[in-house]
Amino acid sequence: RRGVALLAGLCMLGAACSGGDGEPDEDDDDTPFWLRDAGPRDAAEPEDDAGMSVIGEDAEYRHVVSYLRLPRSRDALGLDLDGDGELDSALGDVVALFDDLGVSLSRPLMRAVDDGRLRLLLQTRRERGAVDLDVYEGEPEPLDPSGGGIYAVAPGTTPTTFTGAPSGETGFTVNAETFVLRVPLFEGVTPIELPLRGARLEGDAGEWFLEARLGGAVPASALRGGLFVPLADLFELLLARDQGCPADCESAGLGLALAMMDANGDDALSVDELEGFAPLAERLAPDLDTDGDGTADALSIGVELEAVMAAFAPNARATSGGAPKAAVCFDECEAAESCDECNSLEFFGCGWCPGMGC
Repeated sequence: RRGVALLAGLCMLGAACSGGDGEPDEDDDDTPFWLRDAGPRDAAEPEDDAGMSVIGEDAEYRHVVSYLRLPRSRDALGLDLDGDGELDSALGDVVALFDDLGVSLSRPLMRAVDDGRLRLLLQTRRERGAVDLDVYEGEPEPLDPSGGGIYAVAPGTTPTTFTGAPSGETGFTVNAETFVLRVPLFEGVTPIELPLRGARLEGDAGEWFLEARLGGAVPASALRGGLFVPLADLFELLLARDQGCPADCESAGLGLALAMMDANGDDALSVDELEGFAPLAERLAPDLDTDGDGTADALSIGVELEAVMAAFAPNARATSGGAPKAAVCFDECEAAESCDECNSLEFFGCGWCPGMGC
């Protein structure tokens, strides 16, 4: 059975196989539309602003990330990080490889966003022609996609501040020296944690919505602990759950993974075996030169995110400078007669009670 799986794997990875041109028929793709690869954004294609309001000269908005999408090809969801005119998102090839093996990284990521294990809170400020965007890690709680949710910043966390400039009425480009992208997989599995150097966010923001692409360079030295260790944990969990493994795995993808990557035949996949798997190593080859020495030393990454309007609980109302900002309180909130009324859907523009920092 492993021999058949290995042959199928070689065909999947581009070895000579008879029949067909190897190109999938889009009509036969049963992948949910929200997991399909949208490809690179076409600058000539008009944007649907989905009710996006214009960022005012002195505006401040709060959002909660409601959707995170990983790329599924090298030229999808990326940004031009090195100025060569091409999108950089080598991570897409890695995601596609694991999708082909039947091990989705996108689905557990979206579940983590929905159930609160990954709760990212965004505070965007535009003042005097500059844009600052703080990214907080929130307390784990289920997502409220209505725009009326109230979230608390996780105790002891410090926001990552992106700074930059506006573009047009709603657009922005902001940068941070480093941002750690955390991708929860399953309970009990080490999350993927990728430190992005030269992190950049490009997108559009309004009172109701924020849409952006996040990109950056992951040092090659960070891949073992940040990617391979979590993947080995993930395969250990999946193999334990599959009652047919290792002899006759119920999941064709797991059987295929064992046939292709289990170099020592112990019916498990170790960190070293994952690192030594040639097709994966090829896809993880560095493609960015971050120190200017002429040698690529980092892997490009790009993801897409969407966020909806949200209110922050009182402990999250301070700016990155640590002081409450009176300007973000709306007149409606000041007119509220109770804390519950202030924090209700009708007055969610403020998100905390009068007298508590307003």
